[in-house]
Amino acid sequence: MQEAAISRRTVLGGAAVACGAVAAAALGFEVPALAVGAAKHSPERMPRQREFERHLGRKFAVHTASGARHVTLTSVESLHMKHLPKGPRRLHPSGEQFALTFKGPASRAFAQGTYSMRTEGLRPVSLLIVPIGQHLGERTYECVIVNV
Repeated sequence: MQEAAISRRTVLGGAAVACGAVAAAALGFEVPALAVGAAKHSPERMPRQREFERHLGRKFAVHTASGARHVTLTSVESLHMKHLPKGPRRLHPSGEQFALTFKGPASRAFAQGTYSMRTEGLRPVSLLIVPIGQHLGERTYECVIVNV
């Protein structure tokens, strides 16, 4: 029987994620339900920009350790690097890069992290969600996706 090789980096990385999640929870921060198992996530094809565009205005359930939070997809925007010679270029030449913007109630806010998100008509996806602002009782979140 062949033993699986586990690197020191894998062990330390997993321990750092687990310790960070425990510390954040102890301080009262909302932590992602996937925080401890994120390293084991098997990569699947991320939905393309046009797939997310079909869900503009829809509510997404964000699954946190303490239950679901709901946010609305308010924007799907292509990303380009504008300060390169010869005009705008994509961040990656063979793929697509885009940003998703979500809004939700500030009273049900959650911290930056990787969360499982679901909406009707789109398979569940794990996304790194970053809070980017708050205005008039709404919290704004962003997710940047690079499909290669």
